Amino acid sequence: MKILKRFLCLFIPVAKVRHKILRHDASLIRIVENGVARKPKFRELKHVFVSQMKNATGNIVQIELPIASLHLEVHFEGNNNKVTIRARTLGTWNLLFHDENGFVDIGQDCTCASCFMNVTGGGVRIGRDCMLSKEIVFYTNDAHTLFDKNAGAILNAQPSPIEIGNHCWIGQRAMLMKNTILPDDTVVGAGAVVTKKFSERFTAIAGVPAKVVRHDVGWDRATPAQFVTQPQKK
Repeated sequence: MKILKRFLCLFIPVAKVRHKILRHDASLIRIVENGVARKPKFRELKHVFVSQMKNATGNIVQIELPIASLHLEVHFEGNNNKVTIRARTLGTWNLLFHDENGFVDIGQDCTCASCFMNVTGGGVRIGRDCMLSKEIVFYTNDAHTLFDKNAGAILNAQPSPIEIGNHCWIGQRAMLMKNTILPDDTVVGAGAVVTKKFSERFTAIAGVPAKVVRHDVGWDRATPAQFVTQPQKK
């Protein structure tokens, strides 16, 4: 279905998705080269697909050069949302903006096997040199409203953004929920559900909900066999 949709958008700029109208619109994309923003050249970003709801305005996707293998899909349903992809970030990223004034900011040299972000207000900020495995999920809000039946008060008001520090490794199928904060040099175990703020660097967190399971943990992109033969970092 995704391949068919992209093919049709080459010839028909309008496609019905979820009973509403979305448009593939390269005018929403800005390339930043040597500090200067410009429109993308033809086929320069052949794996980047951006769409927005009819009548949505003020949305922008900004991508810094150089890039490697970047596969990016962004869908805007609200207004004034912004995506920033820093230089040398690669991988597969799928972003959905339900609301207004949301943001996603992904730092330099990040890699991601596959990731989905549901941004309903608030946003996600990821630092430099982070490594995300497969099927990572971010939820910046509950997406729907919980309220008190008697008082009518909203029980799940606007949360704080999700903040991921520099040089963090997030394992397969981890879920990072609203109000999550991870400091630099954090390792998140596979399948963990992270729901709160952590403050201590060089820790491994895991579990449902996630908690610290080990202190004084560093990590490296090398395999264990490669790591023992390379010069050790001080």
